[in-house]
Amino acid sequence: MTDRMPADVIYMDVFFYWVMTMGVVLGADFFAKRRLGKSSLGYKALKIPRYTSYLIASVATILLVVGILADMSVNQQMLTFFGVPYFVAWVYYLVSVFRRIKAERVRRL
Repeated sequence: MTDRMPADVIYMDVFFYWVMTMGVVLGADFFAKRRLGKSSLGYKALKIPRYTSYLIASVATILLVVGILADMSVNQQMLTFFGVPYFVAWVYYLVSVFRRIKAERVRRL
């Protein structure tokens, strides 16, 4: 159970997390663009959370790949925690989007 995971499994896992994060953030961004309007100030305010989510996912990917290249020993239990920074990026952006949509809806009433 504590055997070391092969590098190709770890790389695929990290790649999958990165692609899913980009997909979720882009999907939420598309949703926000449709709800708020492309040129609205509310949508433009989401630029910083979007880039922050991209930054979190990219830095996590770079650090994990560099760690694997440096021959970091990874077992199955440790591999499950690799998704935490990506989940943080998802939650941060989704919360930002839904809070902005709610604020714009309240402002318009």
